[in-house]
Amino acid sequence: PIRVVPNLKRPRVVWIALAGGLQQLQLLSQEVCNSLEVIGIVSGSRSFMPHITLGRVYQQTAFADQASIADSLEGLSVTTSGHLLKVTELMIVESILHKWGPRYFNRGHYLLTG
Repeated sequence: PIRVVPNLKRPRVVWIALAGGLQQLQLLSQEVCNSLEVIGIVSGSRSFMPHITLGRVYQQTAFADQASIADSLEGLSVTTSGHLLKVTELMIVESILHKWGPRYFNRGHYLLTG
């Protein structure tokens, strides 16, 4: 199902949790974090939650009626029919949250082969 943070009454981030192959994603996440620590980039202390961010809601400028957003999202779900997604590149993006919204910084770009 579609999920929101912090809650439906005040949605800020709209996302979908991933399912299937989570052990491999967990291992990949740990390997990336370990590699980043070697070059001085320390990951946050939050636990790994594999997901796809669908969007962010900027309350002060984008939407005056948050209830309509909640009504639209409630009960919405996304399913796939088992299609495989081929990943050909990895980008390391740092997200720094500010009161006016997130700022993103590209920290690395790697082509995957094999």
